[in-house]
Amino acid sequence: MYLYLKSLIIICLEISCCKIFFENFINRNRFIKAWLMPVWFFLFICIDFAIVVLFSKNIFFKQIMVILIYSIFMGVYFGIRNIKIIIYSILFQTLLLTIDYTVLVFMQLILKGEILSLLVIEHSELLVILSKAVLFILVLTIKKQWKNKHYSFEILSNKEWIKLLSFSFMTIFTIISLLINFDIVHNIKQIETIFIIACGLVFMNIVQFYLIDDIMRKEEKIRENKLYTAKMNNQMTLYFSMSENLEKQRQIAHEYKNKIMCIESLLLNRKYPELEKYVYELSENIIEHINVIDTNNIIV
Repeated sequence: MYLYLKSLIIICLEISCCKIFFENFINRNRFIKAWLMPVWFFLFICIDFAIVVLFSKNIFFKQIMVILIYSIFMGVYFGIRNIKIIIYSILFQTLLLTIDYTVLVFMQLILKGEILSLLVIEHSELLVILSKAVLFILVLTIKKQWKNKHYSFEILSNKEWIKLLSFSFMTIFTIISLLINFDIVHNIKQIETIFIIACGLVFMNIVQFYLIDDIMRKEEKIRENKLYTAKMNNQMTLYFSMSENLEKQRQIAHEYKNKIMCIESLLLNRKYPELEKYVYELSENIIEHINVIDTNNIIV
């Protein structure tokens, strides 16, 4: 039972890293609703665990089934049904296996042969947890280099990324220290305690990532709302300015009409001296404002 629980924890770590890996290349406009996320994650874990248990003796077929399961669930998550999902699933699984092998080789170089044999044969879960911590850092590094333009983490500077990854590196160093001093472990309870500590550190890294992710998304929404509000205010100012100009134009048109009617009245009544004086006054008024031109354009 305890072995199955360890396997479930490891699968949870793999699925979390897989989700982050896919989000590097695909936009986060999720197809499924937020309240379905726990159901999606639970089914993903259960089916992946069943595949691992059923095909534990056939590694090649197990990898094919795992890639297929990843493709299906990630396709549902992103609402995509094309060859890209399968390609990304193959890439992630290749990355996962490569890191597992690299971590094993690396630990073989720094650990004594008998300690490594004990770890691999009896308590290999700690090595697997170390590989998942390395996988998490590598996935974040890919995120930094890829810089998906639809993703909020792109606004982080290099120093901020180093701060973000510092805790992950400390997690790896801590797990390596536990592995180096594994020969001082004498009972099962100590082994279980070390495994829980290692899992807790990796899960804290993932929780920290999603916490910062949520904060960044909220900041992005606040910034977008401010920009939208400023845009709306500018637009309303422009509309009010246009409305005022239209009202002024109506007043000018009305005054012009009255002036024409006045000139017409003076002509009909043959009051030429008054007409000449009136026209002269109008001309003076036009000359005074001849250099003032209203383009009716707020930019100009």
